[in-house]
Amino acid sequence: MKFFSSAWGKIKNMKKGTKIGWLLIALSIVLSVWVIVAQSSRAVEENGFIVDDSGTITAYTGGLSNITGMPGSANSIAASAFATNPDITSISIGSSITSLAPGCFAGCNSLSSVSGGSYSAIPSQCFYNCGSLSSYLIPGSVSSIGSQAFQGAGISGITIPANVSSIDPTAFDETYNLTNIAVDPGNSVYSSKNSCLYNKSGSNLIRVPFGASSASIYSGATTIGSGAFSGCYGISSLEIPSGVTTIADGAFSGSGIAEIWIPKSVATIGGQSGWTPAVIYGYNGTEAQNYADSRGIPFVSLDTPVDPDPGPDPGPDPGPDTSSGSSSAAPSSSDQQPASSDPSSQGSGGQGGNNQGQGGTTPGGNAGGNGGGNAGGNAGGNTNQGGAADNGRNPGGGTYNGGGGTYYNGGGGGGTHTPDSTPKTADGDIDPRFIIAIAVLAAGLALIIVGRRKKSVIVKQKREERLDD
Repeated sequence: MKFFSSAWGKIKNMKKGTKIGWLLIALSIVLSVWVIVAQSSRAVEENGFIVDDSGTITAYTGGLSNITGMPGSANSIAASAFATNPDITSISIGSSITSLAPGCFAGCNSLSSVSGGSYSAIPSQCFYNCGSLSSYLIPGSVSSIGSQAFQGAGISGITIPANVSSIDPTAFDETYNLTNIAVDPGNSVYSSKNSCLYNKSGSNLIRVPFGASSASIYSGATTIGSGAFSGCYGISSLEIPSGVTTIADGAFSGSGIAEIWIPKSVATIGGQSGWTPAVIYGYNGTEAQNYADSRGIPFVSLDTPVDPDPGPDPGPDPGPDTSSGSSSAAPSSSDQQPASSDPSSQGSGGQGGNNQGQGGTTPGGNAGGNGGGNAGGNAGGNTNQGGAADNGRNPGGGTYNGGGGTYYNGGGGGGTHTPDSTPKTADGDIDPRFIIAIAVLAAGLALIIVGRRKKSVIVKQKREERLDD
């Protein structure tokens, strides 16, 4: 009792500012204790799932390879919650899950099947480098697909639901098994033509599947969009239909297209990095010829040659001249086949591989002589072997979670996933209540310090007054 009486007496004698300061310090201590207690009970483990008090799955420590359900208390999956787990082969996302964080399944190399969920977005790098992922049905609730969401995934086909209104241009980068992109007919933003992704009207070609070995551009297309063929190493030749007016920057960057037919309608061809075709077929005086000439690319004209004036009729053929030995008469110009503007009838071409193709008499034959060797010798070189940067969108390559970097930026030395045997008590974010407690503590200390300084000034003044007396 004496202790409390003495303490209370000291408090009563304190200045107002000092009292407030000590009160704030006491309040900060109470706040800190509250936060620590809350943190200690924040995460709960349910069948290997670590779920925090907000309902977010922050990690998975279970050893199941086939996950058939998730805790009913969970409503979201945190970033990297399952990332780089080598054991999971299939996941059924609970219907209560409404949100996925970036990279939550990145690097799950054994993951082959994902189903379920009612989330509204597939975030960036959600299935990054899930090379075994072959079965995935995008839920109808999804409205957006983020950057590199499926980069390096093993999917061969994907269907875009009706609600999707936003797809990042890099969403399907390096999906070399992907040969078909389908779109729900009810989608108001996108459509699918010949297994490729277009805008709703079909006027803009957005994306050709990375794994395609050929492509047929929709006849109603007017624009080949940026990155449409980027990284399509399996396509070696392409005929652009009449009606296309614009080839955007980067449309063919890093692709394997070695021969291309460009119609008169194309008025704009943007810059293309990492793409030098062996030959361009087009028409004289068009943008196709300008592009080829400015870059030193062999150009073959599709214009039909005009026969020169044959002059007066020389009369009947007198027959072979037997006095000079046996010989064959040269065929007249009418015996030669006229050139055709149809790319499919352009002659047999030349022998490729050594830049010495043997030419023919039609424009296609000349293409063989002038560009066939280049096609054979250079097409392979244009096929951009693995390891090179894909149009600058995935520089560096490498693995995730390595070299001090993040799992999605590449770098050296990726690590393996080892589940933590102890439950985690937080998701790594600083609790805002800690910040409040620190601020209150700082304010209390400041008031006490100011009060003590004022007291020392008063004491000093009184001493000086006594000395003067």
